[in-house]
Amino acid sequence: MKKKVCLAMSLLMLAGTVPAQAETIGEAEQITFTAKVGTKELYRNQSRISLDAAIYIKDGYAMLPLRAFLTSIDNGTMHWEKETKLAWMMLRGNTVACDIEKNSITVNGEPIEVSGRMDIRDGRIFVPLRNWKNILNGCGYTVADTDIIWDAEEKTATVQLLDDSKVIEIPADAPRMTGEGRKASYTMPLSSEYDEIENIGDGYFIATKFPEAAGIGLSMLGKAYYLLDSKGKRLLSYEKDGIEYLGNAGEGYLRVEYENGETALIDRNGKEQFRTAEYSIYQVSEGRVRVSNRGKMGFWDLQGNEITPFLYDTVLIFSEGMAEVAIYEEIGGKPVPRYGFIDRDGNEVVSPKYIESRDFHDGVAAVQTADGWGYIDKTGKEMLVPQYAWAGDFTDGKAFVTEQNGKTWLIDKSGKKVQFITEGLPVIQARENSSAVIQVPLADWGYGDDMTGCPYYNQKGEKLNLTEIALLDAVDGIAVAYDWVTHKRFYIDESGKQCIADSFDGVDAFLDGYAVVQKAITGADGKEDVEWGIIKR
Repeated sequence: MKKKVCLAMSLLMLAGTVPAQAETIGEAEQITFTAKVGTKELYRNQSRISLDAAIYIKDGYAMLPLRAFLTSIDNGTMHWEKETKLAWMMLRGNTVACDIEKNSITVNGEPIEVSGRMDIRDGRIFVPLRNWKNILNGCGYTVADTDIIWDAEEKTATVQLLDDSKVIEIPADAPRMTGEGRKASYTMPLSSEYDEIENIGDGYFIATKFPEAAGIGLSMLGKAYYLLDSKGKRLLSYEKDGIEYLGNAGEGYLRVEYENGETALIDRNGKEQFRTAEYSIYQVSEGRVRVSNRGKMGFWDLQGNEITPFLYDTVLIFSEGMAEVAIYEEIGGKPVPRYGFIDRDGNEVVSPKYIESRDFHDGVAAVQTADGWGYIDKTGKEMLVPQYAWAGDFTDGKAFVTEQNGKTWLIDKSGKKVQFITEGLPVIQARENSSAVIQVPLADWGYGDDMTGCPYYNQKGEKLNLTEIALLDAVDGIAVAYDWVTHKRFYIDESGKQCIADSFDGVDAFLDGYAVVQKAITGADGKEDVEWGIIKR
């Protein structure tokens, strides 16, 4: 599967202004739990917690009730599977699994050493005291051997732990939410009327409302969809029309999926371009519709007329009048793609023969053979013969490449080395058609991998600071930042300063002058909800 690189949200969280030095706020809390054998009492520091089962001794181990102790630590949650005798717990975002039959414990899938045997008594799960050190350390607490104490004379069990969840280390160049800047200019005020709003560009938005009883994993049936303008006015409504899905197809078109299995392409006025029951419709790019049928893919025009026959196993979107296509070959019993290119008329300009390829940018595309990466023009001619260990997209006549010796350079279209960038670890593009690269631990890192701590380099070979990294995603000089203290999102300008005074629980980058923002609320009934709004640039 082809990988495209995107910046993880964790990196946006790092972007911002540059104070003099890193700062640590908050203090770690020392917590002491004390429980006496034969009683139903547990103390957290000086606060008494009543248990529904007494603590006891088994095979020389003090046995603590799992659920009660778990919830007393950090409001942890537990799920019990009676048939398999498996207990699942969530503690500070970590998953703890206790298999009573096998007497095994894992934290985030990693097994820990178990002392004694877990037990079920009076319908409650008990875990030997000694195991809590490894469980808690695996969940981010600090517990030493000396923090698990058994007083044989008093028959009292004590667990001491250091909770540093409220300690925040703010990076030296993290943003500071100052409240400065202009007030957010709402074109659609915050409201909980919708459950999702997506900015699809040009001042249009798709809003979704879920059924009242909807939950995670439930069918999409019963959802209501709306096309909104920037003021929140409903331009199209699909509430009781047998619609299963409404999504953005690109270039001013929408994809409608009906409950009867049909799919239609419509414009933003609701006018249907075509409808099909046999084919799947995907994106529109440069006036061509990406379509699949029975495992093969091709392109139609906007009226549903075939542009390319369904010969290819994969077709990707058009870029600069060219689209990547692939045919799979059986090699070693496995399907292996070979990539080529077609033009907008469906003519095969480059037959599928490359191991890998990238979109056309700046008139050229990067392609890979057994000899390495090189570049071709739109006639298929190899401008730079395959030779590099890695090659990025050209931008303004320049591209990043990595030689077989591990050195990364900026080159021009003649292959001349313009600027040394870095060496050692592999690099990947920070964005498609980007002017920066990220140095990563492994060459196959890409979309979805955590880039936190990975250095970024610009075309001058300079390391980017965190503000510059965030501004790679800037639109018209505005980027999204994260406040480490309040955990809110806000907007910064090219100087790294807050430029819109409001802060939010969720924000999107600006697109065509507008952005969707979110704020968490608690309703009058005590239920948590999210308000959605639209602001303008």
